[in-house]
This record gives sequence, C-alpha cells and structure tokens, in this order.
Amino acid sequence: MKDRKDRKTAGYFRQLRKQLVPHPDKKRFLADLKNQVDKYLEEDSLRDIEDVRSHFGTPEELNEYFMNTLDADTYRHKVYFSRFFKVCFVLSISIVLAGVLFVVHDYQTSKPATIITETTTIIEKEDLPYEE
Repeated sequence: MKDRKDRKTAGYFRQLRKQLVPHPDKKRFLADLKNQVDKYLEEDSLRDIEDVRSHFGTPEELNEYFMNTLDADTYRHKVYFSRFFKVCFVLSISIVLAGVLFVVHDYQTSKPATIITETTTIIEKEDLPYEE
C-alpha cells in the first residue's frame, strides 16, 4: 500500500516539476512541499493521492501559486530575455540562410554560358618548308 502511495506521489511531483517555471527557488519549493505532503500522508494512513490533490492542489494550481510568490520583476526579466534570445537566434539563422541562398543563386547565374573549343593542328615534317 505504501509503495503504491509512493509511486502516485512520485507521479504527482513529476507532473509538478514539469509544470513549474524555471526559477532558482524551484528546488526549495518542491522540497518544502514534499515534506508537507509526507506529513499530511503520515497523519492518516487512509489518505491517498486524490486527498493530496484536493488538499494541496493540482500541479497547475501549484504552478500558479509558485508564479504568484515569485518576484514579478525577476520573472518578467527572465521571460523577456528568454524570448529576446529566441528571437535573435531565429533572426540570425534566417539572415545566414538568406545569405547562403543569395550567394548560391548569384554563383549559378554568373557562370559564363559559352563553350570553349580548342583546335590542335599537327604539322608533319613533310609539310615544313624545306631548307636547303
């Protein structure tokens, strides 16, 4: 019975870890919550994961709570820079790709379309002017 509870709480915390936004306080928040959940389950052996969800909240609700406890400026700053770097990366890749395509296209259109022919004339010794 305890193993089943442990597996279910592990699944609950796995979902929660996926839901929580990246932040330096994330590990501390999860550790504190894990301690509270363990105490809650020890108080009554009949409690299960559904009781935990109703008492503490779903992973989505806990993510909202966690985001609300964060310093708004710090979180906004991280989100802004994350988006900024993603946009810069995509823009840089686009510029490099456009440059490569331009160079390839320019190279293909600037090739001369003339055919060079070469003629070789062989003069035999008999054909040479005779010196006497």
